[in-house]
Amino acid sequence: MKKLLYLLFIILVCSCNESNKSGNSLSDFIPSNADVVFKINDLETFKTDVENNELHAKLRANNAYTSLDGFLVHLDALHTEEDLLLCVEKEQDSTYFTLITRLTDSLFNHQELDSSKVLHRVIDSIFIASNSKVVLDNIQPFDNASIETTLETMDSDKSFSVLLNNEASKTFGHALFESDSLTFSRQLFLDIDISPERVLLNGITKASDSLAELANLFINLKAQENTIQNIVPSNADGYMSFTYNDFQILNSNLETYGYKEVDSLFNPELFQTINEVGQIFYDDSDLIVIRSIDPTQTIEALRNHQNVQSTFRSVDLVEFSENDLFKTVFGPLLKPVPVSYYIHLDDFFVFSNSEGSLENLIANYQNGFTMSSDPAF
Repeated sequence: MKKLLYLLFIILVCSCNESNKSGNSLSDFIPSNADVVFKINDLETFKTDVENNELHAKLRANNAYTSLDGFLVHLDALHTEEDLLLCVEKEQDSTYFTLITRLTDSLFNHQELDSSKVLHRVIDSIFIASNSKVVLDNIQPFDNASIETTLETMDSDKSFSVLLNNEASKTFGHALFESDSLTFSRQLFLDIDISPERVLLNGITKASDSLAELANLFINLKAQENTIQNIVPSNADGYMSFTYNDFQILNSNLETYGYKEVDSLFNPELFQTINEVGQIFYDDSDLIVIRSIDPTQTIEALRNHQNVQSTFRSVDLVEFSENDLFKTVFGPLLKPVPVSYYIHLDDFFVFSNSEGSLENLIANYQNGFTMSSDPAF
């Protein structure tokens, strides 16, 4: 989880937003090759939130972050209550930053902007600054209707939101899922809630139907309630889960996009009894969790795996011989985790190759120390 947050901040070393007063919106001036766009809703809150977060000092060691700091320091005089967009573009060994906002009389509090330090121009009452003359010269208004619509859906109560494009979306997706060949999605839109000790992300992804993208695995499926947080131990590093309402559709999508071959011997009985699959992350041992629609049916589907290995706190640890089953069935949606045992707790079945990990989960679940009961969650 720490690696994921660190990766996100490295990707997010820039910011982009939207506004409207002339005939154009701020999004019309986003550079065509921008990988990351920050929509900053409140500049002063944004500065305070980022500077007070504990990751801020750690990120200063990153070259891209240092470059961003160097760009923004020349804009300390900036003062506005309008939205801003901060865009980042990576090209070989160079990182380009572009800031876009609406020009107002008080934008610089009547201070002069040093043109020798900040390259800038004004187009149709839109102020644009960049650390690249080439990027700045090539910016022309372009109707970005799809991005504009999405930016409008972002939570304006947050200090900022972020749009991940192209390679940035792919990199972030690969941090979540096992996919070496396919892009996660075309775009990711995230609202960021940042405080001194945490960063919360909430958003949506947009995939292209014509491309082989990981998000397309959920085409024609209806999302179900995520509940696995109710069994995740509070001492876990993190977890992820996905849901589906029809396993046959999900299985077909996995085959369509080449994640698995049609297997006439494959028995989908077990996966038709569940509607949520997840993974709990630890440094030394991950666990696979499934939530059953009907535990009685799930137990029946597991009838060939009933050899009790041991018992802990009245919960049986049962041997499970199909070690790679979940990776085989769900492909890139799960990181590879060989499993040798499983336990049954209420609606949940948890699989692992570590008896100790399962016993830790049982103890935390029975004692009420789960992720969902943690005030931070």
